[in-house]
Amino acid sequence: MNNNNLNNQFQFSDEWLVGFCDGESSFVLNIIQDKKNISKYQVKTMFSLPQHEKNKALLDSIKSKFSVGNVYKDSGNRKVYYYRCTSIKSLSETLIPLFEKFPLITSKKLDYQDWVSTINMMHSNEHLTINGLDAIKDLSNNMNSKRDRSSYLNTDEILITPNWLLGFIEAEGNFYVTVTPNKTSKLGYRVITNFSIAQNAVERPVLVAIQKYFGCGSIVEKAHKSDNRKLMLEYRITGIKDINNILIPFFENHKLITSKLADYLDFKEVMEICQVGDHSTQIGLDRIRVLSLGMNRNRV
Repeated sequence: MNNNNLNNQFQFSDEWLVGFCDGESSFVLNIIQDKKNISKYQVKTMFSLPQHEKNKALLDSIKSKFSVGNVYKDSGNRKVYYYRCTSIKSLSETLIPLFEKFPLITSKKLDYQDWVSTINMMHSNEHLTINGLDAIKDLSNNMNSKRDRSSYLNTDEILITPNWLLGFIEAEGNFYVTVTPNKTSKLGYRVITNFSIAQNAVERPVLVAIQKYFGCGSIVEKAHKSDNRKLMLEYRITGIKDINNILIPFFENHKLITSKLADYLDFKEVMEICQVGDHSTQIGLDRIRVLSLGMNRNRV
């Protein structure tokens, strides 16, 4: 598949890409020993965007858009690919202007700001001085997973645009359908539909802004998937009227482009079955079961 075909397949705006990066990307800063340098160290910066192999073509399309960086297969056994760019010149001419024009909204912007500060220092060769290298080490020691985000509060007004939100949902949103036993239902089961966006608790202002944008839904607390000491938040839309009147029209007007589109289409079909009452028939319920069992991580 050539680059032109890729661009035709994945057409996305700059705001969409920033929203997607707000959910998926990493701004990496590494300091490694290098005896050849005067400072005995080498500073390396990288922008990294991972995706499951089913979305590799999207990474190829992003590479084509910027004409910089490369797409790599994960070195382990995971079915993951990365779009990565390490060239200071390329980063300064492509990705940094993007994020300056359309700023990141989540607390990831703190990592971005430290990352850009390092790149600016490298442009002026400050990383070759002891003071400059020490400053970069301090930045590196407090970025990404090492950053304390507990005091992060976005006091500025968060502006949610449809394109940013669509990109963020492509990265962080989920469509769920479950069929659970229910003694009061005609067939002994009920259908539960749920759209959600999960984030660390520090991103509450972002979820509140999304909730205001849609004008519906709730934000609930839940345990962290890997660390029970950390608090997670989940923005959810579960009401049938809200899904049919607000959520689905949003996605009909703003089209998903990643593999998440398939989950949305199954989710939408379930809502259509429920809307006409066919979930109360055995045929309709069986169809919903088939759809729910093939969504998300179970999808082939």
